[in-house]
Amino acid sequence: MILALRPATWLEGTVAWTITEAFNADTGLRLPRRPESVVSLTARIVPLPRVVIAPTLLFTGRSPEGPFASYDDNGVAYTYQRTNKAGTVLNLTASWQVFDPITLFLEARNLTNQPFEPANGFVVPGRSVLVGTRFAL
Repeated sequence: MILALRPATWLEGTVAWTITEAFNADTGLRLPRRPESVVSLTARIVPLPRVVIAPTLLFTGRSPEGPFASYDDNGVAYTYQRTNKAGTVLNLTASWQVFDPITLFLEARNLTNQPFEPANGFVVPGRSVLVGTRFAL
């Protein structure tokens, strides 16, 4: 489901919600690494001509992980199921088109520094900021 709003010429907002119902036909269990739901809230704010600020809030619901094998002290193997916890990440992008072919930008990712792991072994990187310039030819 997607809902987009534009209450003013300088402001846009989008809400997207995905619900995933993915099950193994043989076992009836949820398929691993597929979150139950994902919600994103995005805004596009234009406070001045040629300046765009775009915050994004992304919520990823919990998801089951596949079976894990582990060994006890006697070398006996056993398996267990794990569920990845839900997590939220806040990102922010800002850009300023200095001239028609030149744009300065700032991208800040995971501003709240959440130690979120949407799938086992794939941790979202910590807080990061990227500053750069784009040139159009």
